[in-house]
Amino acid sequence: MAHPDDGGPDLTQPQCAAILPRLKEITDRRSEGSIDPLLQQHIDETRQLVVVLQLCIEKDVDLLLG
Repeated sequence: MAHPDDGGPDLTQPQCAAILPRLKEITDRRSEGSIDPLLQQHIDETRQLVVVLQLCIEKDVDLLLG
């Protein structure tokens, strides 16, 4: 799914549900050896997004992007 990260439309609950499995898959992967600090920051931020998407799904609300 292509979606602009700034100024684009909000994500509906079904869209949140559609992207959640892939984001979980990405963040659940364990890297061997040391991880670049910037990459680790991106992974941590993506994990936070996973939590927000899960809440949107549970509460049946859209994710408002601003």
